[in-house]
Amino acid sequence: MHKAFAAITLAAVSMVPLDVSALSVTGTVTQVDVADFTNYGFRVYLANVPMCGNSSTWAYLPNTDSNYNVYAAALLTAYVQKTQVIVYSNPDSNGFCLIYYVSFK
Repeated sequence: MHKAFAAITLAAVSMVPLDVSALSVTGTVTQVDVADFTNYGFRVYLANVPMCGNSSTWAYLPNTDSNYNVYAAALLTAYVQKTQVIVYSNPDSNGFCLIYYVSFK
């Protein structure tokens, strides 16, 4: 059941166009934070990996993203299954890492 969900989720996330200027990092999701939507509501951390070319150790999903639920479900699945992910992100206007694309190994 979990593998089928992961496959469907991966297929849906893979259809999102990639921002080629985004920086990519690879690792295992070690922590997920969920907070009020105005406070970088869904954050992920990878094992000892700075996220978007700066010192930030986490990246976030904006709740306004049209694919937010799919991203969140896919990243939570990767966290539970300890699957390696590739996260593409860019610094936002405040220097925090905004996720643009996610791929799974």
